[in-house]
Amino acid sequence: VNQKDEYTLMTKIPTLYAGVYAWGEVVEVQRELGVFVDVGWVGKDLAVSLDDLPVFTNVWPRKGDHLFLTVKTDNKNRMWGQLAPIDEIIEDAPIGTEEMHNEDVSGTVISSLKAGSYIYLDNDYIGFVHPNERDREPRLGEHVEGRIIGVRDDGVLYTSLLPRAYEALDDDASM
Repeated sequence: VNQKDEYTLMTKIPTLYAGVYAWGEVVEVQRELGVFVDVGWVGKDLAVSLDDLPVFTNVWPRKGDHLFLTVKTDNKNRMWGQLAPIDEIIEDAPIGTEEMHNEDVSGTVISSLKAGSYIYLDNDYIGFVHPNERDREPRLGEHVEGRIIGVRDDGVLYTSLLPRAYEALDDDASM
């Protein structure tokens, strides 16, 4: 059923459906409801409830950000977007190695927690950014760039969004 409450057919099997995770682009933010995500369905965007988003709206995704999600249905048979659980993503991700230390990386924030942020890196690894390794808290769905500063026991890459010391010196000197 599309946004006009009409039945529609799609000629292509969507990349996102119940039990399968895929990326979608945020197309609208409504503070009282949540965010709407374009997942490639004809005439319909998928809503992610504010109950599934971070408590603080300053880290909510903005229009153009990307979320990694699947579809769930509630007891009224309505479809909702459900963010991918970080534990499952870590389980399926490749394991980082010490040889990756100091590599530049970029990726999309997939989880924003009090303890830090998880990033789905462009090379399919998972990064974790501790609050001490950023100058501001990144938004859910925001694309960020950083560098690897270590590896956790479970293979998640500790990531810093701060510049290297010698890179920060140039900025400090110009100030």
